[in-house]
Amino acid sequence: SSHARPFYYYAYQLPLDFLPWSLLLPLAAIQLARSLRSQPPGPEWSERSTARLLASWILVPLAFFSLSAGKRGLYLLPIFPALALACAYGWTRWAAERDGALAPSRLGRILATAVGVVAILELAAFLLVFP
Repeated sequence: SSHARPFYYYAYQLPLDFLPWSLLLPLAAIQLARSLRSQPPGPEWSERSTARLLASWILVPLAFFSLSAGKRGLYLLPIFPALALACAYGWTRWAAERDGALAPSRLGRILATAVGVVAILELAAFLLVFP
């Protein structure tokens, strides 16, 4: 109760704490949602169970700590491994859907651009917010 914050505190704090990987969170959410909607019989079953595990690992603690009055960014550290696995899962599934459409040189340019954008944002935040 000593760290009282609004219920939406983690909506803006979690992406900040999870930078630079929070750029992949929308892709991970889309791919996890697609996996959760897949039908059980067949080869998608393992993907669906993986998506269920990751979704429950992320959403249950997030909902629990969002409902409590006292909030700190530290409380969500146990879900960071699940978020990292979800980002990797989303990225690999998205790349597999492209079926080799991303050449290694193009993929390298995309990753380098993402890293550059995150570095610029972090540098700007460091210079503007923490002078």
